[in-house]
Amino acid sequence: MTACPRASRPPFFSRARFAALRVPEFRRFCLSGLLDEVAGWLLFAAQGWLLINLTHRPQTVVLFFIVRMAPKALVALPAGTLCDRVGPMPVLRAARMAGVAPALILFVGALAGWLTVDLLLLSALATSLCQAFERPAQRSLLHGYAPGERLVGGVALCGMASTLAALASPLLFVAVAAVGGVLWALPVQVLLALASGLVLLRAAAPARAAVAGHSVGKECWAGLRYLLTTPPIIALLVLVSSPGVLDRLLTFVTPEYAHGNGAAAMTLLFLAPATGALIGGSLLAWIGGELRRLLPLALGSSSVAVVSVSLLATTRFFFLSLILFLLLGAAKAAFSIAVMSALQRRVPDHARGRVMTW
Repeated sequence: MTACPRASRPPFFSRARFAALRVPEFRRFCLSGLLDEVAGWLLFAAQGWLLINLTHRPQTVVLFFIVRMAPKALVALPAGTLCDRVGPMPVLRAARMAGVAPALILFVGALAGWLTVDLLLLSALATSLCQAFERPAQRSLLHGYAPGERLVGGVALCGMASTLAALASPLLFVAVAAVGGVLWALPVQVLLALASGLVLLRAAAPARAAVAGHSVGKECWAGLRYLLTTPPIIALLVLVSSPGVLDRLLTFVTPEYAHGNGAAAMTLLFLAPATGALIGGSLLAWIGGELRRLLPLALGSSSVAVVSVSLLATTRFFFLSLILFLLLGAAKAAFSIAVMSALQRRVPDHARGRVMTW
């Protein structure tokens, strides 16, 4: 009886290590996401600057954040239903192209002398609505462009694009503000959002099964019932959003660990988690095709995060803190990639938009 030969692993420096990037459609999808992330950061920074200059009332600031968040939550389920009905690609293209509207509203208002808090709130409302339709469409397409063995690497590459945008956007905002003023970040955002949508026009939509055409209300309730009767999916959705808690924790404690070491130390500590995320994401994008079981990756990365946080609680030594911040960034990235990949594998195609909207 002859033994079955083991599947050969690709060489360490093989192109197969970044299998998702070998697909032209995925490259366009990832590039569009990167441009959109940078555009989103510029818009939020510009809106925040205008909010500070237009009003000093705390109530207005609270109202601004409510307008940025509440409509997105209210429209989320219908937006996911629309993705399931007509396909995520048309929805994503429309949302990306509509992403120019919030910045145009503010820029035209500033040129015409109509820049008011009400106009800023209208811009925030338009931003929230665009994001409500963009999120389920983008997450639904990820599985289509990076299926099977390419999924983990695809999730890792999209995560790296978000991290790169978070690193590059503040630098771009400062450069634009120094050259022409903060308001000129708005036309730059318009160009980036428009470029993001145009890139998607060249990308063919992945094949998808036809979805029965019930009313939008019935499909919303059907998606909600499916979610409520599938506890593993709910658990994965909670886990997908949990790394955001770690981000807020690091932002809150960073000044304490940089105390007495100057602005350079503060900058290094803020950059360390993002650098760690890039390292962890690059490694998983490289070897993603070989990962079959995601639970060990999730458990291992969460364990590293717990140990790092425990050590941070007992030390104020700057260089050790810097290393721990770096490890936390890498662990957070690995955990996010693992749970998002697990979620993508579990969600059925017919309900993908309605589940991925949360």
